[in-house]
Amino acid sequence: MPLPIPLQVIYAGLVGVILALIIATAQQKWKLKVFFLLALRLAIGWQFLFEGLHKIHSHYVADPTFQAESDTIKKPFSSERYFKEAPGPIAPYVRAMNGDTAEFIASHLTPKQDITPAEFEKLTPSEQAALCPDAAAKSLDDYAATLGKGTEPEKILYASWVYGVSRRPIPLSRISGDVEFTGPQRMKFLKLLKKEVEQAEDRERLGLGYGYGLDIKKTQAARVEFWNAQDDLVKEINTFLKELKTKINDGKEPVVQIVEKKSEFNDRITRWFIAIIGACILFGFLTRISCILAAGFLLLTYLTYPPFPWFVLPPGTEGNPLFINKNAIEFFALLALACMPTGKWLGLDAMISYLFGRKPKAPATTRV
Repeated sequence: MPLPIPLQVIYAGLVGVILALIIATAQQKWKLKVFFLLALRLAIGWQFLFEGLHKIHSHYVADPTFQAESDTIKKPFSSERYFKEAPGPIAPYVRAMNGDTAEFIASHLTPKQDITPAEFEKLTPSEQAALCPDAAAKSLDDYAATLGKGTEPEKILYASWVYGVSRRPIPLSRISGDVEFTGPQRMKFLKLLKKEVEQAEDRERLGLGYGYGLDIKKTQAARVEFWNAQDDLVKEINTFLKELKTKINDGKEPVVQIVEKKSEFNDRITRWFIAIIGACILFGFLTRISCILAAGFLLLTYLTYPPFPWFVLPPGTEGNPLFINKNAIEFFALLALACMPTGKWLGLDAMISYLFGRKPKAPATTRV
């Protein structure tokens, strides 16, 4: 995979870091405490920096429309799926920040009344239009208001899909060709996939089935199918709304404004934060503050997807951590570094302190 920095430069930087570590240790009279604390800080800073650079670079070389789960080269970095099924105590807040897909689907496909398709067809047109879910109705009304037109026929068409009267074709991974589903059938299909994920997670959690490794693969495959079904349904809802808006505009497609998703904005902040904070730790700039900020980031990640035995491990987890994982270990290491003046042993903090710090006054001399 192409790197954002030439490999020769990385090798030279690594050699420079090692030499700086040796020189700084020599200046501190070869104290082992200094050597290992600096080595720990440089290692964590290096890891943060290049993890951030990798995530940034992935958006320059990746194809965002590529769907294969196995080819990480063509997929840009995204934390959306990692947080989508995260079970931790702060996971709901993270999903709310990113825009919850399940909430979007529920707001656009949950019926207002529990009635059958036959009962829906017996209603008057105005009553049918009033049963259109509020989120979809608002989207249609907001667009129609710019044209000075009404939306009752379009709301009826959308509501008829939500209440099981009409069908729309969808692709299914297990069936060749498209299958026509009503809105309730789409929701029922999602619940079925969700149940399969939960059953797979139960087998993985207990280590049952045909082997623990196989259970992990089955769980991941079930998750991917469920996530893809959610994404397909969101696309279908937006496509249907676009068709209805085209109908409102007498066959002219509406101009769709490309709005950045909340998750994409948060991902951009995350990848730049990781790279910048890693550089600060590596080069010893505002070292104590940088270590605390990095520790806070790891704490948030830990609380979003904690390695508790009653939770399924996130995709790509190495080994079988129990309560303590790499994030927890690195969290405590960063807090330990924040308690020590490693930036003044090696880094920009030492240069700033030398140039702008208070110089000790010379002792006063007295005449005899």
